[in-house]
Amino acid sequence: LLACVGRLTPQKGQDLLLHALGQLGMADIDLLLIGEGEDEAKLRDLAAQLGIAGQVHFTGYRRDVSRILGTLDLYVHPARFEGMPNALLEAMAAGCPIVASAADGSRELITDGLSGWLVPVGNVERLAQAIGAALNDPAAARRRGAHARARAVAHYSLQAMISAWERILVRQ
Repeated sequence: LLACVGRLTPQKGQDLLLHALGQLGMADIDLLLIGEGEDEAKLRDLAAQLGIAGQVHFTGYRRDVSRILGTLDLYVHPARFEGMPNALLEAMAAGCPIVASAADGSRELITDGLSGWLVPVGNVERLAQAIGAALNDPAAARRRGAHARARAVAHYSLQAMISAWERILVRQ
């Protein structure tokens, strides 16, 4: 089970993910697109054109994303550009194995080969390869997911943020 969380807009790159899923040709893979947005109809049409409409599930806005993240084989974040992606941080905190585009914010969070797989922005072929690699090596995926979680806790948890603010304020 794969998922991508975010507004359904060109920025978030869900169309790239659909193309990658189509290239993989793995009929046993389901994808949850969690979120709402202006591109939903286009994305539904694209999934149908690619012959993967039965594998792609549009969930709309969900309040239980953290529960869903715990059930995933892989979280995919194919954004074309990004600030600090909260959805990616949530996936890291949940210990999800992650494939992400090397957009600015994602590149700050994920270390390729250690806490996930990073692919060039907009490169559908490399996105498909990384998804395939993650799904075909569950042990490596689990290791990377565990490292992503450790990084999220060490640098972005409430306690880590409080400690960082304390260090800043004590210096002043």
